[in-house]
Amino acid sequence: MKPYNLIRPRNLVPRGGLLWLKLVRDVWRSRWQFLAVTLVVFIGIMLFDEMFTSFVNFKGSVDYSYRRMNMNDVIFRAPGAPPEVARRVAEVPGVRAAHGRLVRDVPIIIDGSTSRVTARLISIPDPGEGDLHTLLPNRGHPDRPRGLRAGLAETRVARYYRLEPGSVVRPVIDGRLEELRIDGVAASPETVYPIKDIFQLDATGRTFGVFFISRGTAVEFFGPGSVDEIAVILEP
Repeated sequence: MKPYNLIRPRNLVPRGGLLWLKLVRDVWRSRWQFLAVTLVVFIGIMLFDEMFTSFVNFKGSVDYSYRRMNMNDVIFRAPGAPPEVARRVAEVPGVRAAHGRLVRDVPIIIDGSTSRVTARLISIPDPGEGDLHTLLPNRGHPDRPRGLRAGLAETRVARYYRLEPGSVVRPVIDGRLEELRIDGVAASPETVYPIKDIFQLDATGRTFGVFFISRGTAVEFFGPGSVDEIAVILEP
């Protein structure tokens, strides 16, 4: 028997299986089409597996960040609201914690900058006021600025301008040039891709950066009496 005959359809079919023989012959005649369909199905399964694996990994990362850093579930914009609003929100059934924070965009002067830079100053709870929105430290103090007129720089702006603990930046607030000492560099899941608004695509930190400041520093800069956002953690 010639070697080629070993792979002929008739040699692959058990005796008496006429329907099976017809099926094998049809497949053999259209073997390239069947191969193409098989490859398409295989590629589809592979892509689905890759996307599903990415989804599972992403969800695990999000869940870990929420557990590890006590991320807020909801943020309510409330410009000019009195601080008492946060306490009233915390008393609502189903709310585990609430924190009123100040969020302001101001011009800032950074040594080495050749372009206009906007800083978003976000106040975070002082030590002892709860663990809402814990930051992930990179360099410097663990997760909170220490003392007045001190803050933590977000990693992208710190990397771009080489800000280190002890560096000083100068925000312009209501026409006054203030000083903000950098106590450390930290990251937050809330600022994974920090941009000023939807019209800015550059997230390198060249023209926009986030700085986390204590409540006391926010009062020093902007005065007491109001918050801009209410960050809320809900009960499971």
